[in-house]
Amino acid sequence: MRGKTKRMHALLEQAITAIQSDGADAAAIKYIRDAQRLMEGPARSDKPPSAYNVFVKKTMQDLKAENPQLSNRERMVMCATRWREEKARQQQQPQEMHATTA
Repeated sequence: MRGKTKRMHALLEQAITAIQSDGADAAAIKYIRDAQRLMEGPARSDKPPSAYNVFVKKTMQDLKAENPQLSNRERMVMCATRWREEKARQQQQPQEMHATTA
């Protein structure tokens, strides 16, 4: 957590404790907890990387090794072109297999 977020988290915890000790209304407690969850957000590790994310990570590393003089923008353009070509090739392969088996 970053400094500001950490401080907000601590303040919300203190508010929840104060409300619970004073016997405050359950809706107020729920509201504060919802705000706390919203502030924390979902964990990134919950979602696995997509095929595109994996492809970009690997391809960008390869392109950087092959062409260290290129900017990230230029490498990303090349990466996107390779992704489109790879995707088209993968879509074409099943069609070719159907043509040969039919």
